[in-house]
Amino acid sequence: MEFVALRDIAAGEEVTVRLVSDDDPDRLRELRRRGLVPGARLKVVAGTRYESPIEADLERHRVSVPLGLARAVFVEPLST
Repeated sequence: MEFVALRDIAAGEEVTVRLVSDDDPDRLRELRRRGLVPGARLKVVAGTRYESPIEADLERHRVSVPLGLARAVFVEPLST
């Protein structure tokens, strides 16, 4: 199965994080700090527009994901 970059997910979609890029240790730590780890489920509340951050609900809290981080997160859309 092909995964999609989080930056390409539209508002309202629910996804599961499957892969994160590990080529930058600082970015990997920041992804972990925000809870964006493989297996995490989230719902995109606001997609990126004009390079703005992506807003998503992750478990019981809202997380803001800068576009630079969203490019490094690969997700699988949940089927409904």
